[in-house]
Amino acid sequence: MFTWRKNTRGHVSVLKHFLNKGHEKIVEDATNVLEKYNNPIIEDRIQQWRDGKKHEPQDLLDVFVSLTGDNGTPLLSADENKAQVNEIMITAVDKPSNNLEWALAEMLNNPETLQKARDELDTVVGKDRLVQESGFPQLNYIKACAREAFRLHPIAQFNPPHVRD
Repeated sequence: MFTWRKNTRGHVSVLKHFLNKGHEKIVEDATNVLEKYNNPIIEDRIQQWRDGKKHEPQDLLDVFVSLTGDNGTPLLSADENKAQVNEIMITAVDKPSNNLEWALAEMLNNPETLQKARDELDTVVGKDRLVQESGFPQLNYIKACAREAFRLHPIAQFNPPHVRD
């Protein structure tokens, strides 16, 4: 597994012929800012688990840090934990909009699903107004379509239950 910094530099070196020096510096600077804010939090959380101050995972970072092999040793190193968190944060920038596109593409390929979603919108919201946040709880079919799009096209490639030694 690559660490984020190695992975970023690997991407930059591959793209070096296409990017001018300004873009390479922008990517490097963005990586440094991300690490400046994330790394202390991640290191603190790892220390909390080592010191026994945390016993139950409360978020995804806790899941990453608490994963252990059969012999009780951590499955992910500190650098690997940092890489996973940074990858998720970078992926989160554009992935939700990409998932919306995937959901619409899936619905276009299944006209019955699209029609059910349109019918639900017409019933719950109406044809003459925009969807308001207060209407989301009643849009159960559309929420199910969104969940299915996220299942078919996941935001992050890393899935903690499938980590192996």
